[in-house]
Amino acid sequence: MSEIIFKFPENIKNILKKPIGTLYKNVEDAINLCRNKNIVCVGDVVFLNLIRRGILPKLAIIDFKTKRIKKIEIEEEILKKFKVFYAKNPPSTLTKDIYEKISNALSYKHSLIIVDGEEDLTVIACLLICDESYVILYGQPDEGVVLVKINEETLEKISFILNLTRIFE
Repeated sequence: MSEIIFKFPENIKNILKKPIGTLYKNVEDAINLCRNKNIVCVGDVVFLNLIRRGILPKLAIIDFKTKRIKKIEIEEEILKKFKVFYAKNPPSTLTKDIYEKISNALSYKHSLIIVDGEEDLTVIACLLICDESYVILYGQPDEGVVLVKINEETLEKISFILNLTRIFE
């Protein structure tokens, strides 16, 4: 089992459900704003939306599930286009393993991290690891896609959340 760096308590989860970036109902609108940026996508549905539009993200983090149900299938031909990593990340956590895999994966042209556990909170790890040349796309269930630009404001939000997590441990 990988060392847990952050464990997010129940009372923080409502804060985490709010979009960190800008919510777009239309995936196309969010994707159009990602031109000339390295795209990191978190979540199977967002990943499939990019692939269907012929866009290979720099990094994708998936768990083959949507809404906690194992049902997403990705064609082998698509997977061959990525350097594939495997990471353990239990629900409501961020592990040392996921941080290391994200850091390593970014050195490849196109990488895919397949998570055993839950990938939702890896958005936070990506924000801490990536620089301003990246944007992060992740799904907001039943609402759309969130586009997160890495900047001082976003990093302040994440710092606030991580500090709250420490307080409630």
